[in-house]
Amino acid sequence: MNGRQTEDEIIYSVEDNGIGFDMKQAGKMFDLFKRLENARQFEGSGVGLAIVKRIINRHQGKIWFHSEPDRGTTFSVSFPLTTPA
Repeated sequence: MNGRQTEDEIIYSVEDNGIGFDMKQAGKMFDLFKRLENARQFEGSGVGLAIVKRIINRHQGKIWFHSEPDRGTTFSVSFPLTTPA
């Protein structure tokens, strides 16, 4: 995990070396109950990232990612340094 601060936000990134995925499927990543991988291969219900996105949005943050099959995924989140009134 690493972090950095810009003039108006703080950004954290987490990188793994897991299975990754094809970015053509990126539009489904934060959909509730959507799984990009076969449910028999990996545990989970498909709600985790949807919940994470809702929490980050509630705090006026943003989340994005980059992934490559068989190379892993990097998720980044940012939060404003000041909350809009």
